[in-house]
Amino acid sequence: MLGNTLTQNRLTYLFYAVSLLGVSALWYSPAIVSVATVVCIVLSLLRLKSFFKTPFKPVSVVLVVLMLLVLIDVIVSGFQGQASAKFLLILGFVGVFTASYHFGKSDSRMMLIYLLIISSIVALVNMIAVGNYFMHKEYFDTMLLQSKHIPVGMHHIHFGVLNGLLIILLFGSFFVIEKWNRVHKIISTIILSIIFISFHILSSRTGLFSFYGASLVMLVVYAVRKSQYKVIMIGVLTLSVSLGAAYGLSSSFQNKVANSIEDMSSWGKGEEINYKSMGMRIEAARMCVYIIRFNPLGVGATAQDAAMAATYEALDSVLLEENRVGPHNQFLEYGVKYGWFGLLVILSFFFSLFAWAKDSSFSMWGIITLLFIAVFFESLLERQASLYFIALLVPLSYHFFVKKGINDAAEDII
Repeated sequence: MLGNTLTQNRLTYLFYAVSLLGVSALWYSPAIVSVATVVCIVLSLLRLKSFFKTPFKPVSVVLVVLMLLVLIDVIVSGFQGQASAKFLLILGFVGVFTASYHFGKSDSRMMLIYLLIISSIVALVNMIAVGNYFMHKEYFDTMLLQSKHIPVGMHHIHFGVLNGLLIILLFGSFFVIEKWNRVHKIISTIILSIIFISFHILSSRTGLFSFYGASLVMLVVYAVRKSQYKVIMIGVLTLSVSLGAAYGLSSSFQNKVANSIEDMSSWGKGEEINYKSMGMRIEAARMCVYIIRFNPLGVGATAQDAAMAATYEALDSVLLEENRVGPHNQFLEYGVKYGWFGLLVILSFFFSLFAWAKDSSFSMWGIITLLFIAVFFESLLERQASLYFIALLVPLSYHFFVKKGINDAAEDII
């Protein structure tokens, strides 16, 4: 028994070290992220016997089905490069997710330190990006009015989602950790403040919308569980003040709002939607629905780009060729690739995660809701970086927020 415990502890420390290296490399080395992913896959194989045990079973079943679905597409395509690349991404996602679940769990102090290191890395990137913004403020403010974004070293939407997830994790940790080290609490508060303020200055529309939507769900879940319905009023007021302060104090936020209003005013006005990101996505959604309607089994990853280009032409789209973007929606993305089976798998994945949330602190509802909203506006399961941080942070969130004896006592807000 003691030997098994020591082995588990060593593997947990190995997982923490390797996965943190992967997190740091998200901004500078996909190769290092790939190495970290391979190590996580190997670690996950060490716990293969526990793969289908409760409470991981509902999630693990969906992950296996997802992997098989993508593998079938690889075989049908004749092992073409695009399909094979998607399979490797999903294989890595399943491996990191499984390793994070089985080896990410430790005592609350160790998990908090692990979270703080991840958050420190992200806070540093935020500070660099915000500093760069203020050094070239006039230029970036103008770009934001043209549906552009402030550079953050990775896809800006994915970075916004990452910021939102970490804000909820850091905030939620205050309600589930009973005995706080004073230094840890100060560090957590400073990092949370940096990420929260930067989040609004960088103004990722999808990240902000998903975060505030998730925050509302957290308020409702907490209020219903505790029968403290005044929390909803206080929370809504707090969120409103936060948005109002962001708008009043940040010109980047103001310009993003102005750009969004201009974008929405172009909807339904033909060629005016060109170079309007939301308008272009609506046209992309129309294109994807058309493909899914006539291809119930999907067209496959290899044929996806050709099918979309042909469908834009068939629909006589008003978009210029350079603006004929992909779905930016994970449901439509999987629907085009894998048909109705793809849609069913991605829905099942979120149902299994919400099943986790049912037995967890209100903050877990926020984590899953944020991702659920975000995938309607961005295909988060198509890029290495977003697959990696989602696979790490969702199981970590579960271990933080799953109901324990201390959770119910520590979760009170008022």
